[in-house]
Amino acid sequence: MGMAFWAIIILSVGYWYQIYKNYVTEHVEDLSITYFVCMAIGVSILAIQAVKEGSLVFFLKQLSILIPSVIIIRQIFKYKRKEKCECLGHKKENYKFCPNCSKKYIL
Repeated sequence: MGMAFWAIIILSVGYWYQIYKNYVTEHVEDLSITYFVCMAIGVSILAIQAVKEGSLVFFLKQLSILIPSVIIIRQIFKYKRKEKCECLGHKKENYKFCPNCSKKYIL
């Protein structure tokens, strides 16, 4: 294996670790859905370009980032729904999110 393939493996390890961490802790409130959606769209475009140019290494690099990004997006949607405000001693007022913990109110 050449250095390019090692680089692909090393780059994707961080994303797979994030997926594992999300799965174990179900804690995703510090992750940005906008970041991962933009990442997935951009990497998809670059993957299509790699196919057009016939570059296997570039395509694999994009794929190694795209798959984890899509999984993380799915985890954000899945675990954000489970989160609810657990603060004590405050009233709901007219907020969509709790002013103390930033979690969305679940009606």
